[in-house]
Amino acid sequence: MNAGDKFRKETDRDNASALLALDNVRRFRKKQDSDSARIPRQAYLFRSLKRPEEVSALRRIYGSNLVVISDEVFRLTANGGQRKQLELVSHSRQDVVCVLLEQRQFGTSPCSNLGRTSEGFSMRVMFKVGDQLLARVRNDLGRLHEFAAERVGFIACRAASLVPGGIVILAHEYKAVGDEEYIDDRTVGAMMGSNAIRKALEFALNNKAGMFHVHLHEHTGRPRFSRTDARESAKFVPDFWNVRPEMPHGAMVLSKDSAYGLCWHPGISRLIEIDKFVVVGSPMVFFRNSL
Repeated sequence: MNAGDKFRKETDRDNASALLALDNVRRFRKKQDSDSARIPRQAYLFRSLKRPEEVSALRRIYGSNLVVISDEVFRLTANGGQRKQLELVSHSRQDVVCVLLEQRQFGTSPCSNLGRTSEGFSMRVMFKVGDQLLARVRNDLGRLHEFAAERVGFIACRAASLVPGGIVILAHEYKAVGDEEYIDDRTVGAMMGSNAIRKALEFALNNKAGMFHVHLHEHTGRPRFSRTDARESAKFVPDFWNVRPEMPHGAMVLSKDSAYGLCWHPGISRLIEIDKFVVVGSPMVFFRNSL
């Protein structure tokens, strides 16, 4: 109890313990070598929740898949008959237990207006980024690290409809991974620690952003993911649906003069290749994934 209070005070977040628990779910999925965000017939138990903000954060992330097994501490109240919210019923320190059911339904995603097409049709995805932001990303990823062979980061994005049958992803901010947030693992080019992913998840949650993991290949021409890139991206990128299920998320690799990327879109089970990149500046630059 005291350790949780101290952690919440140090992070200045009443829901800090709940957000920390997300990393345990992510690491379990990675250990199971799951290629998607879902493991059939799997559930997770969140114990010793003390604050209504913790339950509220988990409910906001997991929706109806989260089952709260206590009605003595928290209850749903209607504010003006419209907005429901959690309020503390008693000031006791009784634990609240939550169960997360793994199987999630994406078919009713709030992102249905972002160019949704049926599984039988191809969806076009355009990625737009300002030239100054792209230059900042390349400069950061090109810096040497003490032990990692390459650097990685996250591009925060918004999304809008692209008529007909597609979406445009608008890059608006870059979140670098700090030097201290890499793990010394010589089997891969760069291995992020759990703190880096937790920060990216928290940013997505607080800023209603889609997140695209990005790294750099030091050559000209169109880049491609290595087999390791594709495998690792498939493990953790869908985790961003836990915090922003209505947004597209993805992974991309830059070269010195081009880019390649994949998009995970809510409601569509297959990966979608980013069809076109647009670099907004003077001059405007376009390049496509297709040969």
